[in-house]
Amino acid sequence: MNMKRMIHFAALVVLIGVATVTADVPQKMNYQGRLTDNLGDPVTTTVSMTFTIYDAETVGESIWSEIHPSVSVVDGLFDVILGEGTPVVPIHDTVFSGDDRWLEITVGGEIITPRVQLITVPYAMRVAAVHSSEILNEAGIASTMSSADIELNRTEMTDIKTVSITIPSSGYILVQGQCYVNSLGSTNWNYIYVQIDETSGGSYTDPYYTRAGMGSFPSDNNHSFPVFVQRIYYKPAGTYTFRMEGMSSGYFHTSDACGVTMTALYVPSGYGPIRSYISDPAGFENAVPVEMTVDNEDTTVTKTLYEVDLRELELKAARLKAATLEAERELREAQMQQNLNDQSE
Repeated sequence: MNMKRMIHFAALVVLIGVATVTADVPQKMNYQGRLTDNLGDPVTTTVSMTFTIYDAETVGESIWSEIHPSVSVVDGLFDVILGEGTPVVPIHDTVFSGDDRWLEITVGGEIITPRVQLITVPYAMRVAAVHSSEILNEAGIASTMSSADIELNRTEMTDIKTVSITIPSSGYILVQGQCYVNSLGSTNWNYIYVQIDETSGGSYTDPYYTRAGMGSFPSDNNHSFPVFVQRIYYKPAGTYTFRMEGMSSGYFHTSDACGVTMTALYVPSGYGPIRSYISDPAGFENAVPVEMTVDNEDTTVTKTLYEVDLRELELKAARLKAATLEAERELREAQMQQNLNDQSE
């Protein structure tokens, strides 16, 4: 099959599909792309793909490679899990232990150029972390994607995709969405509006929408446009659902959206206790004694440590500063009063 090009979704969206980070660092990575022929039309086929990570944009050294012999491509869209090929080649943390990394894709024996730069998201695979549901006030993330075609109308906004996220305390939620919108059936004008919202229906709202389309089309064939939208909310603790929605405006066109990815990122506006364990609790009012294992081979060997909130030191320093300022104020008042007494004598 003679492929013209591979259209890659924005790197952050493509790579945000890294498996949820837990105590064990994942060895897989999600990749989504769009495949077209020489005419720029999306293809529907099953084809072999080889994914190879290099340490340079051109030439360079191959660091990791995996074959996916039967990748299903529908209307140009495909979705694969790197690290689940045939045979399986895990993506070890050493793959991202150096500088920039570049992904090369071979489709049916044809190398697609240029290579795709892997930005900082996959480097998070090198660090084991705790999911936001396990620690209060950790940053949290929710992501979802779909390759389904969602038809859009001219009367009101239609839900393209929704994403839900639960946050443990007040903070900001950054909601981002990306998709392709398609217009076909006429050479007349047509514009498609896409936005992030909390309520269904209605119309587009300035300044939150992104508009894609043309005042006139060279043909009545399908024309595809990439769309990116985002919106920031401030919310108290709770569960929230956000939607990416769209509508068209042309009278003679058929419009739809596909290749959708939505992400909601929670950023707390205030952080909870900063816990640490120390052997000497002097200076901490709320230290809690905890028996800790000190020998991995013999769990009966323990030592008493104290769980403390390091913010106590910040509060203590703030109180001392306030007390110092108060003492300076009292000293100045006393000096002023002394001067007045001296002048009156």
